[in-house]
Amino acid sequence: MDRLRPWGGLSAHAGAGLLVGVIFGSAIVVMTQLGAPSPAPTPAVVSQALNEIAFPIGCAVILFTAGALGERTAAPAAQVEGA
Repeated sequence: MDRLRPWGGLSAHAGAGLLVGVIFGSAIVVMTQLGAPSPAPTPAVVSQALNEIAFPIGCAVILFTAGALGERTAAPAAQVEGA
């Protein structure tokens, strides 16, 4: 069963998550810093930036994994019904 996925594989999902994280995560970090009464310490800014970038990647990978597992578990049932 070596077929191509029309909607992308794991790397496509991770790349899309990275793109979303960089675009929107950086916007969130910048707006947070601009709206703060005093500048946040550097470690706090770095940890927030890493979180805002990594979270969308993790979400995209989880969505891909759930879809792939759903296909794998549904495939044997479909083969049994068709036999």
